[in-house]
Amino acid sequence: MRAAEQAERLFANAEAIRLLERAVALVEADRENADRIDLLYRHAAALDRVGRLADARVTADRALAEMRDDVDPRVAGRLLTLLGDLTGVTDPDGALALTTEAVRRLEQVP
Repeated sequence: MRAAEQAERLFANAEAIRLLERAVALVEADRENADRIDLLYRHAAALDRVGRLADARVTADRALAEMRDDVDPRVAGRLLTLLGDLTGVTDPDGALALTTEAVRRLEQVP
């Protein structure tokens, strides 16, 4: 995880994607892992940064499908914002709904 974070900070996106894919594979069996949704979000965001929009969407959709209601609202807000951005071009109404939900979740941050 630290290596992926370092790669992200250095804008070494291809390396970050590779490391995040490995991390996702390692937590694949642990559906209760509290960091799992954030990890999937970070992977989707890295894919988005390099223009792999279809892959980013699949990964973000997967994170949303697996996200429980009690997930950290900051993680939920970031994921929903990314999904809104990825949706915006083809479905403006869907993007607005996702962004509205992101704001609702972020308002829960203490």
